[in-house]
Amino acid sequence: MTVSSPVISGPIMVDEDGDLKLVVGANRREFVICSRSIARASRVFKRMLFGGFRESRPTAEISTPWVVDLPEDDPEAAGLLLCIAHSRFENTPASLTLAELHSLLVFSEKYDMTRLIRPWVQAWVPQPMVWQDSADYGTMIGIAWELGVQDAFLDIVKRMVVECRVDANGQLVGDDQMPIEKLAMPLIPNGYFEAIANHRLILLNEIFKRLRDVIMQLQLSIPTNSAHYCTYPDARPDACHAMILGSIVSGLGLLELNIIFQSEEEGPLYLPSINHLISVVTAISVVYIADIHEDCNPLPKLLEGYRELLIHVDLLTAEHIVHLKAQQEKLDIPPLVL
Repeated sequence: MTVSSPVISGPIMVDEDGDLKLVVGANRREFVICSRSIARASRVFKRMLFGGFRESRPTAEISTPWVVDLPEDDPEAAGLLLCIAHSRFENTPASLTLAELHSLLVFSEKYDMTRLIRPWVQAWVPQPMVWQDSADYGTMIGIAWELGVQDAFLDIVKRMVVECRVDANGQLVGDDQMPIEKLAMPLIPNGYFEAIANHRLILLNEIFKRLRDVIMQLQLSIPTNSAHYCTYPDARPDACHAMILGSIVSGLGLLELNIIFQSEEEGPLYLPSINHLISVVTAISVVYIADIHEDCNPLPKLLEGYRELLIHVDLLTAEHIVHLKAQQEKLDIPPLVL
């Protein structure tokens, strides 16, 4: 995403007759622009520049340079949107990386300029495979939210519930162990990631409860010799259940998953992802009294059904749906088929 040649020796002249200089980013990239053009393109800039704020034109002397500092903004994203606002389309890229698109949307949302990218946005929207496979959750959920791609947004939320781990503070973190919220928060409403983490915890506790129920049923069935899980009741179900129970309890101990026997209040946080939990529990080595009793193991069937719980994960309020629909209509993005 570039707006000029790679070597920048001075201000970027977005408008040769510009009356305003924007100084953007920590490295202080300078852009000379037309204050009226940017005010027409952005109500936020209009208020900043002509609403009596400190960014307004200096009034002491007409010859005083008009300079506005935007130290927290991304100069690459700013440059692209400033060029679009000045009808300088020759530098508009045919494609953007996920990081570039996210940075662009952070800038466009901040200054109410997202509508300007409508002619190019369909070429910039990630393909369905990218939405489904990318583990860059903070970037992807921010893009989906600002573009109004509701199906992709919900899919990412459900993936985060089961694919993300948490840190010691209960915050969702990425592969780099950094809180995902830090990257996405410029776009995502406050408290939304806490809601995702809470749903993760609800699902996690439900899985733990189901595991405890299985163990309890195995324990209760041994003295009564009932064929609760054993599919071969004529072949000593008590012995079958005892072997399976011992294997499961031993396996959970080796995996340091004794947490499932503690209450939510006293138990420590389970840090790995739910998907990781499912994979390691499913892989517990169970010893059977005979090979034909493999079908008696209740774990695979119990854990296979956990994804059904995701059907009930609904983190969209009426307000969220209104926002997503408005963004989709603003940019005229067709429904995404995942």
